[in-house]
Amino acid sequence: MTITKIWNRLSSVSWLASNCRRGRNIGTTPRASWLRCLISRNILKLRHQVRGGGFLVTDIEGAYHSILRDAGRTPKRTIDCYVRELLEWRELSEYWERRTRETMTPDRVRILALNDSTSYWEQVIKRRMPMVLFYALTREFKPKVMVETGTSYGGATSFYLAAAFKNGYGRVVSIDIPPISGKLTMDETVDKSEIGSFIPEFLKSYWDLRLGDAKVLLPKVLAEMDVELFIHDSLHTRTHMSFEYAVARALMQHRSLIITDDTLANNAFDSFLATHQLTGYAIADYPNSGITVNLFDDEELSIGTEIVNID
Repeated sequence: MTITKIWNRLSSVSWLASNCRRGRNIGTTPRASWLRCLISRNILKLRHQVRGGGFLVTDIEGAYHSILRDAGRTPKRTIDCYVRELLEWRELSEYWERRTRETMTPDRVRILALNDSTSYWEQVIKRRMPMVLFYALTREFKPKVMVETGTSYGGATSFYLAAAFKNGYGRVVSIDIPPISGKLTMDETVDKSEIGSFIPEFLKSYWDLRLGDAKVLLPKVLAEMDVELFIHDSLHTRTHMSFEYAVARALMQHRSLIITDDTLANNAFDSFLATHQLTGYAIADYPNSGITVNLFDDEELSIGTEIVNID
């Protein structure tokens, strides 16, 4: 391998983060994979220290406590409590299983099929650990308004709505362009009537769907509402991701949350974090989703970060 190729890999947060999920247990994983995991995680830590901001990979409990600490909060409940809360939520689990069997292809149903040792819902929770983390944080932060870009069937959306339901209040504003296969990186077409179809009816009173381009709607929504939690899950190009992070950064307040999917698509999230001296976290087994606390330094806070209104 050439020096240039080695450097390109070591400077790519996507390559480094993807290696962090290979080798969680040296006793069951090839030594080379375990070593690559260890080296990659330490390089990410070094990059973060040198630049004063960036992307770190840890386990779900470490991410949970680090995010709450960065936001100046003390956890009210453990992450395990929220996992159990989801696992024991019969109405939500039964709806998900029914919709899966109604809408998914036979191959996907087989992948998530019930077996002797693990229930369908347990498999969903295991495969969506970032959503479990985001659910737990939403339960802890109790935001009044959350905004997401990219909804599709509403699988991720339902976790935020479920947290709002348990909190007893909260609103999720979803901005979406119905996916069309072959356009804007989409690999399937989702009819307008199917947008949010994985959201149970009992959660929809907390949901506000707005169809349109996030380039137009996102700044408008963030400027009009006091949004405490933002989720990017729309177009995963460097330019669009950078745009959404920047708008959220500028229009959301101190200690709000910025969450993103597809962090491995490019270096946009890591570059955003480094530019603004922020720390982002991802779960080692699922490094394609990240989260950061939107912190401002003393100078910015003294000047003011709110929108200025002229009388």
